[in-house]
Amino acid sequence: MMNRTFVRKIYWAIGLVILLILNQILANIIPLPWREANFVVLFFILTLAMSNDTKVILAAFLAGCLLDVFSHYPFGTNALALTLTVALVRWLWLSVLTDRSVQIVIINGAIGLAIYRLVIIFVIFVTAFLDSTNHGVRLGDWTRLLYEEILTVPLMVLVYFFLSRFVRKLNPKYVSLNNDLYYGRRKTFV
Repeated sequence: MMNRTFVRKIYWAIGLVILLILNQILANIIPLPWREANFVVLFFILTLAMSNDTKVILAAFLAGCLLDVFSHYPFGTNALALTLTVALVRWLWLSVLTDRSVQIVIINGAIGLAIYRLVIIFVIFVTAFLDSTNHGVRLGDWTRLLYEEILTVPLMVLVYFFLSRFVRKLNPKYVSLNNDLYYGRRKTFV
């Protein structure tokens, strides 16, 4: 009989590969302004909303490495950007913005997308500074950041509202009438 954690890891790996394949397919099929929605960052930010597990950071690094295979950026750029994004958004959720309400998801989503794109722009800037053949940061990189923010954050809100119907941690009824948190491990209010 297989171990449950091993099976979960296999499901995570298969889901991650399917997510990356869908991201690449949608990036090539959808027309230009709509293809800027970043489904990978959306997935990881919503995963952090449901679970604060540190394994999400490792999964983000692996997803970034797989994204680098299909990217025109220098290798490691997406891995660095996605890992820093997930680590900083996780820290924000644990330390500063500790609520799971829709406003906090919007704020963390916007901050996470900005961090992701700014890290990529910073790496492009540094490689342009070190390599004279690289053209550096263009206006298209800044417009891509703007499109990504405009398209991904509302999509994140829609997915959040859909998931809040099925995931208890995202449901506002997760807090009792006495403002006591209900922990899923026990069947009593704490």
